[in-house]
Amino acid sequence: MRIATGPVPVVQIGAGLLWAAMLPRSEPVFVIAVKTPDHPDRTVARTTIRTAIKDVLGELWGCAPTHVTLTHTPGEPLCAQAPNSPAWGLSVSHDAGLSIAAVNRSGPVGVDIVCESQAFDWHAVAHDHLGPALARQRPSNQCAPPTPPFLPGWARP
Repeated sequence: MRIATGPVPVVQIGAGLLWAAMLPRSEPVFVIAVKTPDHPDRTVARTTIRTAIKDVLGELWGCAPTHVTLTHTPGEPLCAQAPNSPAWGLSVSHDAGLSIAAVNRSGPVGVDIVCESQAFDWHAVAHDHLGPALARQRPSNQCAPPTPPFLPGWARP
């Protein structure tokens, strides 16, 4: 496993930004960042970051964003595909006001952002992203810190 040891390029997507000129063309790992509504509902955040991912990968893969498909299976990372596209690692995280996606041209990648000051529903996140087996290892109190069996699943490569 290769770990980024220094700063990675960040492509900030937003109105009025000329992000296509800032795309990392050769760096193996980069991050896509978008501002999202400053509240805990992730519906708009998911749509916004997925649109940004399709735009960026479409540009890098030489196809229209509409040809980039994103699929998610609970317990598995988000997967991006397009005709003749390479298999790149992809990971997404949201918090109120910000969504990010890490992209690794060489394989799996992980990224996570969490605002420590807000109550966080770890059970819902575990169920959506790790599957029901690991979600059952979380305490029912959503404000409780993650339990030891949960952490390896969350941080697995």
